[in-house]
Formats: sequence, structure tokens, C-alpha cells
Amino acid sequence: MKTELTTPSQITPASEKLGQEKITRLSFQEKLSLPLKDTYIGAGLIFVILSAILFVGFEWLATNKQEAFTLFFIHYVIAFVYGFSLLIKWGWKFISGRSKQEDFTAQVLLWLVLSLISCYALNREMSVFDSATSWLCFYIVTSGIACIAFVWKDHMSSVLQSGLYVILAAALLLFVYLAIYLVPIYPIGAICMIGIGIGGHVFIPLIFSFILFRIVRESFFHFKKPILIGLALPLAFITYFAWHWHANLDKIQSIESQVLSHTKSLPKWVQISQKLRNDWVTERILKTDLVYTPMLWENGFDIFPSRSFSEVQEHDPLVVIASTLWGRPDFSRNEKIQILESLHDARHEAQRRLWSGDDLATRHIESKVKVYPDYRLAYTEKIITIHNHSSWSWRDQEAIYTFHLPEGSVVTSLSLWINGIEEEARLTTKAKADSAYTTIVGVERRDPSVVHWQEGNTVTVRVFPCPANGDRQFKIGITSPLRAEGNRLFYDNIYFQGPTNSRTKENTSVDFVSAPLDVLGLEDFSSEANSIFYTKGSYQPDFSFSFRTPTLSKQSFVFQGKSYSVLPYQKQYEHFALQSVYIDLNNAWTLREFEEVYDMAKSSKVWVWDEQWIQLTNTNLLSMYEKLWKNQFSLLPIHKIDNPEQSLIISKSDHPSPNLNDLKDTPFAKELESKATLNLKVKLFSLSSELSPYMKTLAELRVIQYDRGSTSYLKQLFTEKRFVKNLEDEQTVTLPQAEIQLKEETTQSINANVAPDHLLRLFTYNHLMHEIGHRYFAKDYLSDNLIAEAQRAYVVSPISSLVVLETQKDYERFGIKEAKNSLKNASLNGAGSVPEPHEWLLILTAVSIAGYLFWRQRI
Repeated sequence: MKTELTTPSQITPASEKLGQEKITRLSFQEKLSLPLKDTYIGAGLIFVILSAILFVGFEWLATNKQEAFTLFFIHYVIAFVYGFSLLIKWGWKFISGRSKQEDFTAQVLLWLVLSLISCYALNREMSVFDSATSWLCFYIVTSGIACIAFVWKDHMSSVLQSGLYVILAAALLLFVYLAIYLVPIYPIGAICMIGIGIGGHVFIPLIFSFILFRIVRESFFHFKKPILIGLALPLAFITYFAWHWHANLDKIQSIESQVLSHTKSLPKWVQISQKLRNDWVTERILKTDLVYTPMLWENGFDIFPSRSFSEVQEHDPLVVIASTLWGRPDFSRNEKIQILESLHDARHEAQRRLWSGDDLATRHIESKVKVYPDYRLAYTEKIITIHNHSSWSWRDQEAIYTFHLPEGSVVTSLSLWINGIEEEARLTTKAKADSAYTTIVGVERRDPSVVHWQEGNTVTVRVFPCPANGDRQFKIGITSPLRAEGNRLFYDNIYFQGPTNSRTKENTSVDFVSAPLDVLGLEDFSSEANSIFYTKGSYQPDFSFSFRTPTLSKQSFVFQGKSYSVLPYQKQYEHFALQSVYIDLNNAWTLREFEEVYDMAKSSKVWVWDEQWIQLTNTNLLSMYEKLWKNQFSLLPIHKIDNPEQSLIISKSDHPSPNLNDLKDTPFAKELESKATLNLKVKLFSLSSELSPYMKTLAELRVIQYDRGSTSYLKQLFTEKRFVKNLEDEQTVTLPQAEIQLKEETTQSINANVAPDHLLRLFTYNHLMHEIGHRYFAKDYLSDNLIAEAQRAYVVSPISSLVVLETQKDYERFGIKEAKNSLKNASLNGAGSVPEPHEWLLILTAVSIAGYLFWRQRI
């Protein structure tokens, strides 16, 4: 009779119980060391630990492409040597007829884990899978750990064994998916196995699937429940996601069909994004093909994409499976990007790119803040070092940063280091700066940098080239009013989106021009004389501090016959003959707020917008709320308000939405432009602390005159029939967030400046926005006077940009002249002002006298 040894997966319940009793008598150290008596198991575990350390330490160990490939080759050699040694062992056992006396499953799993690490190391060099989503990374790592833990399976308690089989069953589904995903490149893998066999990596998930299936099948009788749970959990989650995908897809198609019958004033993508539910499934539907890759056989190549989307591409099996089963919406690439911009605030990712920036990282930031407490403003300089991880000499890349500025802030300096020397920017029109940058970067591939104004208190900085395996450095300076709350002033950091900053180091220094009182938020900083604070550490985007509000300075900044001073601002009110109230209704409103506001305003006519003005009544109040509340955002057509001087808009927003520039060249924008000649400010009251991007830009352009607060404050305004008064004119701008006014006056003073030149810069920026106003969509606001005003103060605005070019000939070629009699780039070291003509005369006279006296002494 032929006898065989039983494998661990074939034990009987009686023997299992006896084995468990023996196991419980062993100490933990004995249980841990028992499998290690097998030389191949011990060697395999050592190899796995070594390979895992090398894989995790990739960013520190591989500084260029050659070192990266060397690391992969080490992974490959480790897996190959271990696998080859197992093959020799199995071959000898087979020849000697002892192959059935030993279970090799644990050793095979260790080899597969080594091969899996080698696969993902190779994927860094020859991308088959895009970056795994966070949940997929966790799934893969957990599956690998379970395969390693299988070594100790026979020395575990029954509870641990059950947990192990839950994970192994779930891992089976993962590797079956990966094996199917890779089917299209199996022929390529087979061909590439010729030689050193690197192509064999493509078959690792398939082999994993067979081995795990064998384990699950042979253990199913004893671990039926854990295995079924392990199979059911991933399948249930996939089913849940696919069902939501299908439901959301139906919703999108339904919205799209409804949009066709609606007004043509707004483009289709705006109306669709307005109705779409803003959840994570919808986001993945929209990002399929842009961020989330489909099945390999569905991959296409868009050779000339009309727009880019710079978010890192990811591999998400949920998206792959759901999109394969149910398909994707019939949106163009541009429409997807526009919906994402408005619905998920993805404007940075959708920036137009001339060159890739995939390998860039923000290495270091030097932040220097100079605070002027007596003027309630601060100047921030950030010197940013960008590193390009690519080692290919031809892989120069383009860095794009979006800086988010505190309300009322303006960019006042830009520098780029060229050949180790800091080169300051010149201010010119936005069109000239963009033309120069695009021509030089897109065609000539030389050194420029540019900063453009964007809506929503943001600016975009572009830097090129960032050399392969090298660093690039630029500096940006921002002038900001401090935020006033109660009796304190707050400084909010200028944060950014751009090349990854997860490992960025930052040095921060804060220099108060006059000693502050009761500083909060700088407790972890070192200090000198209670006015200079500094620290080193990781990048802190949400950094802020505050101090007690001091008395405003009475000093002025004088330039070209004008003085600029800061005055306290307090709200003043005027009588308001209200006739019509327009409720800007959307998903941010609660029913209670809506009814409360209606009760306040119903003595006047109350309107909402639903393709036309609908007057609210007690009868239609609830139905209109239920209908319009479904809108994620609203774009109230202020140009369709018939009597703006006697009307009030009441708004609330807590979602991203399209901004004015998104609507350019649409019928909506043209209708808004046609009302420019009226130049009437519409009054708006916001129930939220932040205006929507659309309303925020209108407020910055002074098209709307707004106030904000609670419903109780609004009720008080209704009761007293008044509204906040507009105190701005040609010589005065207000910065309500800092509770100050900036005043321009004619002066004959030639006294040395004590006040900072930032007063002029902030005044000019806000004055420019006031002058552009309703004409934002028109071309006639690009007047020589406004451009000259921007050049005088050196501020970035809708009409002006800062640009750095490599040579003087480049500036001459694009007609970018160096501004005369201007403040030039702001700096930390002084006011930054240029002497007046009469001051130049005094300086020259003093120098001449000193020179004459020195010459007489020599004689």
C-alpha cells in the first residue's frame, strides 16, 4: 500500500486538536523560532526583510536613474537567486521521489513576496501600473504580510489562523484582478523573458492566484467561515461601489438630458456641475482617464491634448471594474476638467502646461516675514528650492505653483536664480509676459519665470527649466493686510499647491518692525529682543500668529508728489430704501435660514432665480427651496437685476463654484459686460464667512458692495432700514479685513519716508481693481493709464504680471522695458522706493561737495 505524509492543510479535527494542545505548551519565542529551523524559510525571511528595506528606502538610496535601476536589479537578483535555489531543491526532491513528503507552500509564498517587491521596483522604471491609491497600497501590503505569516500558520492559535485565512482569501481576489488586468501584456512579457527573464514579472500575479487558490481550496473544509468572509468583504465593497457608480452615471445622463432644454446663457458643463452630487464616486467618474486609469486594453493616447491635468495618475481597481462594467459619461476631456475645476476646486491641476512636472518636488522653503504692526500689514518673502528627481539629461521640467493669498494681498516681487545669480523680475502687461514665457519655454527651452494674477485671491508662478537631477530656486514677495478680529491682529501664512511638499523643510523668520504685545502662535520659535522670531522644521502651510492691535501710525509714504497714509476704518451706515430682495439659494442654505430670511424680507418683493426671476410667496416657498436646494452652487445673474440701487442680494456659500474667468466668452459673460456702462454697485449680504469664487471676484472688482454677518445682524439692518456705506473714492480704498483705509493725498513734502512703500502698493492694487470693475470682460480697461499705474507700484494684477527672462536681448525682443520712476521689486531691507527727482538733485549735490572737499585735501 502506498502511504503519504499529510500536509498541514489535510489534518483531521482530532489531530488538529492535539496539535493545538502541543502548541499552547510552547513559549512565544519557541513558536517564532520553530519554522526558522528550515534553512530555506530562514533565508527567505531574511531576503524579504532586506528587499523591503531597500524598497522603502528608495527615495534616500536612489538619487538618479542609474541608481534606481541598480536598486531594482538588486531586488530582481534576490528574488531570482531564492527562486532558483528552491527550484534546485524541488528538482532534487522530485528526482529522488521525495517531492510529496514535504509541503513547499510557505517557501513558494516567500519567493512570490520577493518577486512582488521586484515587480513594483521595476514599475518605478517601466510603468505598467500607475501609483496605487492609498487603500490599494494597504491591501497589497496586508496581503504580503499575510503570505509571510503563513510560515507560522501551524504554530498559531485558532483565532489567529482564522484571521490569516480571511486575509489570504481577500488576497486571492486581489491577485486574480491583477492577473486579469495584465492579460494584454502577457505576450510582451513572454518575449521579454528571453535573456535574463525580466519579462517574467508580468506573470507573478497569475502565479500568486494559483498558489492562493490551492491554499484556499485545501483549507476550505476546516476554515470555511473565515475564507467566505475574506471573499465576501472585497466582493461586497466592489458591488457597493459599482452600484453607486451606475446610479451616479444614470443621474449624470439624466442631468445632461435636462440641460439641453434649459437656457443657453450658461454652458452645458456649468449646468451639469451645478446639479451633480459632490461625492467621492462622482469625483472618480469625472477623473477616469484624467487621474484614474482604465483597463490596459482601453488605454488610448491623446497626442495633442487641448488641456492638461497635472494630478498624479493613480490605479484604483474600483474605478477600473466599475468603468468596465458600466462605462463612463460621454464628456469631452475639457468638459471633465471644467466640471472638476468648479465642483472640486481643481484649478491648479488643470493649469495649462508646456512641459511635464511629474518628477519635481519642493525641497526647501526660506520664509521671511516682516511685520509692520503700526500699519497693520506684513511683507512675506518665500525663497523656494525645487528639485527634479529625474536623471535623464533631456528631462528638464516645468514647475507650476498656485499661491493662496490672504484677502486683499498682492504680489510685489519675483526673482529667479540664473547661473547662481538672483535676477529680479520686470513688470509688464499680462499679455506680453505670457507671450515671452510661452515662446521661450515652448520653443527655445531657456530660463524664464512668470507670475500671473488669478481670481479667488490666488496667483500662479511658473518656473522653467528645472534641470534633471538638479535644483532650481525662485523668490516671491507678497504684501498683505493683517486680519483684524476684536483687539488682535492675525497673520495668516501664504500656502501653495505645486510640486509635492510632503518632505519639504522650511526655515521661518518673523521680524517685527516695532515690538509687538501679547504674541500668540510663536511660542515654539526662538526669539531675539522680543521682535525677531525664527525656527526650523517641516513645512507648515497653516502657520499663523497674532498679537494685540497697536495704535495706527500717522506717518505717510511719499512718492512722486503723493502721500499715502493709513487711517482707521469703521463701518458707517446709510439709509437704504429697499424694494427687492434676491435670495441666492443653493445647497448651503438650511430650510430654517431660508424661512427666517423670507420672513424678514417679505415686506419687500422677494425673488429667487430659476431660469428667470420667481417671486416667492407663502404658497411656493417650500417647493422653490426643495428645487433650488439641490444646486451645489449658484451664479446669480446680477446684471438682470432691474433696480440695483434699491435691491439687496442675500447669499450663502460653502462649496467651490465657477469663477468669472471660467465664464469668459459665454452669453452670461457678454450680458454681464453689456451692463458695464451702468456702473451701479449691487448691495450683497453674506451669511457665510467666505464668498463664493464668483461673488468674491465681483467684490474685489467693486462690482458689489457687501457686508457679512449672522441672521440676527441682518434682521437689525432690515429693522433699521440701513446698509453699510461705501467709503471708497478716487483717493480712498478700504481694507475691511484689516479695519483700515488707505488715503492718497497731494503733498509738497520732501521728508524722508518713514512709512513702508507697501502702503502705495496696496493702495494701487485696490484702486486698479476698482477701475477695472464692471469692465472685467471688456477689452477697453487695458488702458495705458492703468498699466502705468501698475508699473509705478510694481503690483501683479489682472492687467500686469512680473516676468524674469534670461538676457537683456530677451526683454528687448518682447518689448519689455524696465520701468522708470517706479518702486521696483519690494524687498525686506528697505522701503524699496526710488528717490524723487529733487531728492536725486540733493544726493548729487551732497556727493559733489564731498568729492570737492576730498580733492582739496589731497592738494
